[in-house]
Amino acid sequence: MADLQTPRYWRAADLATATSVDLLSPGDHACLTFSDEEERLDIVAAFVRDGLSAGHRVLCYTSAYQPAELHGRLSDRGVLASDDTRPGQLDLRPAQAWLAGAGFRPSAVLGELSGAIDLARSEGYPGLRVAADMGWAADPVVGVEHLVTFEKQVSQLFAA
Repeated sequence: MADLQTPRYWRAADLATATSVDLLSPGDHACLTFSDEEERLDIVAAFVRDGLSAGHRVLCYTSAYQPAELHGRLSDRGVLASDDTRPGQLDLRPAQAWLAGAGFRPSAVLGELSGAIDLARSEGYPGLRVAADMGWAADPVVGVEHLVTFEKQVSQLFAA
């Protein structure tokens, strides 16, 4: 099992430098890598747990699991709602929502993420954490050729 306190990530702006996920700062956009399914779940659990502990709104787009199943797997790893967790603070959504209609449309996803940022601000959260399982990008999906441009645009959105 991976060390839940120090999962590794690569900043999108500098894929050559690995560092610890606990060093993520507001505005960072990172690519989290994993060796197997258990490590993936450990990394997501650590990311979600740290966000909830900091009082952030946490939004997870899941591709490998249905939202209810991911909730159970997070609970198995000790990520539970506490008395300090606000209703709706953790929002688990299917990543397939990014592929609705005519495939992957970066502008629609960027609009959704921008709206999530605005909502977190208006609800008084000190931050928003977003985790997105991008496993779908390995499939033949219409629009996946725009993924590199999307990653640059989402980095700019989060940095702003």
